Amino acid sequence: MIYYDVKEDLKENMPFTFILGGRGIGKTYSTLSYLAENASEERQFMYLRRTQVELDTVLKSGGNPFSVLPGNDIVVDTGQIDIFVRDGTKEVLGYGAALSTFKKIRGLEGLLLSVKYIMLDEFISQDGRYEKNELGAFLNMYETINRNRELNGDPPCRFIGLTNSNKADSPIICGLDLLTPLEAIITGRAKKEIYIDREKGVLLHYIRRSGISDAKANTALYKLAKNTNFYDMAIANKFANDSWYHVGRRPIVEYKPMCSIDGMTVWRHKSRVEYYVNTTRGDCPDYSEPGVRKAFIIGRGVELRAALYRDRMFFSDISVKNRIVKLLTGI
Repeated sequence: MIYYDVKEDLKENMPFTFILGGRGIGKTYSTLSYLAENASEERQFMYLRRTQVELDTVLKSGGNPFSVLPGNDIVVDTGQIDIFVRDGTKEVLGYGAALSTFKKIRGLEGLLLSVKYIMLDEFISQDGRYEKNELGAFLNMYETINRNRELNGDPPCRFIGLTNSNKADSPIICGLDLLTPLEAIITGRAKKEIYIDREKGVLLHYIRRSGISDAKANTALYKLAKNTNFYDMAIANKFANDSWYHVGRRPIVEYKPMCSIDGMTVWRHKSRVEYYVNTTRGDCPDYSEPGVRKAFIIGRGVELRAALYRDRMFFSDISVKNRIVKLLTGI
């Protein structure tokens, strides 16, 4: 099979499925196809984007994500809530909404009782900017749709999250404790590219390489873009905006706590000029409060920036690295 097909991952029957892969390999297409094949008034879907701007770009002015499917008969009826209907019969098959404004739907929960599938397209931001408490918005969205159906003996809604590879440390990935297994797959520590936590009901699939990616690598655009971040994200499915250099857990007994800030602790090695940053609380001064942050930047920051630029700093995970580097450099 040259294209990715979401049906293979859905066979695991996990309530939450997260798919991360290169551009144009079949993630969105196969998911839309799956929703279209299974949609009815009794088995509806929720089509989500992260922000209202993204949703309006897709649905307004005659847009329709399902138009890519051959023989498509699903059309969009926009209004207070966007509705997907069967052309001709006007059978309601699903709804469209934005994660950032989903709270506006509260009070209309009665409309969502037949929603069986939730699709969130591009759940990782391309530019690294996120709405306030995006994880909370995600969890509240699912609670609003799923409600008490499991307590009534019904199966939970099936959630499918799709994204390209930009920055790994998104609010949803970090907040659901999926960053560690994702890092293991990306760095090759995990032999398989699929992680399943049956207790949590989560499947995470990081598609290292697909048949269509290999084929696209030989097309005009990707020959031109080789050795660029765009190529790494679209073809090699590398997180284009992340550097995994010096990321990995270190033996904490070799270090002493130096200082803490924003939930991170900087540890200094006991016998050599080396630093390690993680989220383990250490017995050391904390610079998180506004009144003392400047002391960290001016005082500790000089020493730590020198260590960073001299490759003397290590990080427990990519989220910690991105946060401390931004704090020290402003980048």
